[in-house]
Amino acid sequence: METVFSQRLSDSFSFSFTANAYRNQIDAFRALNLYPSPRTVSAGLQKNISGNAKFNAVFLLPKKYELQATAIYLAPDIIPQGKTGARFSLDAGIKKTIQNGKGELFLNAVDLLNTMVIKKKIFGDGFYYASDDYCETQVIRAGYSYKF
Repeated sequence: METVFSQRLSDSFSFSFTANAYRNQIDAFRALNLYPSPRTVSAGLQKNISGNAKFNAVFLLPKKYELQATAIYLAPDIIPQGKTGARFSLDAGIKKTIQNGKGELFLNAVDLLNTMVIKKKIFGDGFYYASDDYCETQVIRAGYSYKF
């Protein structure tokens, strides 16, 4: 199920909100892993309801500047051997239109708060593994684009 809502509140501000929800199921399985030595791996049936949400705000500023901020939330989910935790990211950017609308200068940053951490809990025969994977998602970009 997906829900989308967008609204222009003024000539200088608009926003959109998107939310998705879905049912996820991983059937029980049993497999023979041959490497490095034969071992049977199995897991039971897993079900959950998960989803994500995204909020995007756009501010049109004087002198042809545009500021954009995006917040993204990914709900906990299941994977064949366990679960992933919730994740969150905040991104922002600004651009300046130049050259009679043909050029743009931009600066943007992804995962400003360094919160896009993949938290996993893995369950197996005789072991449990928990990890927080920092995927180096923080990126800052500056650039110029030109429309021909």
